[in-house]
Amino acid sequence: MQSYYDEQHYTHGLSFHESSVGIFEGGLLNVGGTLTSSDTSSIKVFDGGRLLSYGTFNNSQNSTVDVFSGGRLDIRGALNNFESSSIAIAIGGQMINSGTINNLGILNNSGSLIHNGSIDNSVGTLHNSGTISGSGQITGLLTDTGSTAPGVTSGVLTFDNWDKTGGSLDIDLGGTFSGDGDKSLTEFDWIDVSGTANLGGTLNLQLISGFELDDLYSFTIINVQGLLNGTFDGLQEGALVENFGDFDMFITYIGGDGNDVTLYSSQVAVPTPSSAMLLLSVSAILGVARRRKLRA
Repeated sequence: MQSYYDEQHYTHGLSFHESSVGIFEGGLLNVGGTLTSSDTSSIKVFDGGRLLSYGTFNNSQNSTVDVFSGGRLDIRGALNNFESSSIAIAIGGQMINSGTINNLGILNNSGSLIHNGSIDNSVGTLHNSGTISGSGQITGLLTDTGSTAPGVTSGVLTFDNWDKTGGSLDIDLGGTFSGDGDKSLTEFDWIDVSGTANLGGTLNLQLISGFELDDLYSFTIINVQGLLNGTFDGLQEGALVENFGDFDMFITYIGGDGNDVTLYSSQVAVPTPSSAMLLLSVSAILGVARRRKLRA
């Protein structure tokens, strides 16, 4: 059976059994109750189409959801992606999650995942090769070869285990305040990892909201409670990351309690190796203080 939506359609509950479902340009499938796809059902969201789920979306075994370029999947309730089922966000596609996702199958993002809810990936497979942004939480393992951009302006993404083997980490700096225990108040982007973080890819920085650097400002951009492995491409311990006018920004992987990634600023007029080592020591001290604030 085939179902097509090319206009707005609102329903409290809907079930697809061995169906092929297409949501096209101008089409909106808005489900307020329970949406169930089962027994090899296939849901495809095309350019200009939108699937909006406020209730519970059960993507049952052997079923697929594909969001193509220009399409949008919006989860505001609960999504259960069962074992042997899959959800794929293609390049140019978008998934917005402000609800709860229980992923037992495969979730691949090659487009844009705006994540402000929670994802339990303790059993399933979650891979980002597109862009993940927002201030949500991911339990389990995230394999990440795409762009990671916490928040909308400034924010915190929280991971159990983060395998960042490529792509980029895009950090906005709008102030020095980390939130003092309230992540919603942070003035700069950072990642909070409760387990292991494996680093790779590039690190991109920009100043936002008219923020200006001063000497010896520090920013713990990755807070790791477990193990920290690897470095960003071309950025070894103490390396220069970026220049912002009168100030250079350096990186240390031994900030905080010894395994956090911390950035620190220095006036350009301090070029000697001995001065650089002094700045690194000061950076570690500042990192310990900032770590204590994060855990307060």
